[in-house]
Amino acid sequence: MTGDGRTANPEIFDASVHKALMGLDEVSRVCLLLRTVGELSYAQIAAITDLNENTAMSHVFRSRRMLRERMAAHYGRTSAEEDDSR
Repeated sequence: MTGDGRTANPEIFDASVHKALMGLDEVSRVCLLLRTVGELSYAQIAAITDLNENTAMSHVFRSRRMLRERMAAHYGRTSAEEDDSR
């Protein structure tokens, strides 16, 4: 749903998610996708990316935050509204 209660068009949503993902640096994007899509542990991500486990965790955390902020801005929601909807 969008901020005004309308359902988002999946094609537009997919394009906006893709654009937001491509706005991340490559290491952050890889860490995020390995964690969320690949469902890998942080230890596995660290081994694949040759990063420290805590560094991989930080990349995932910051990437999620950045995507959340970009998607909220795209759909006209503020971070406060996002927090209130949880």
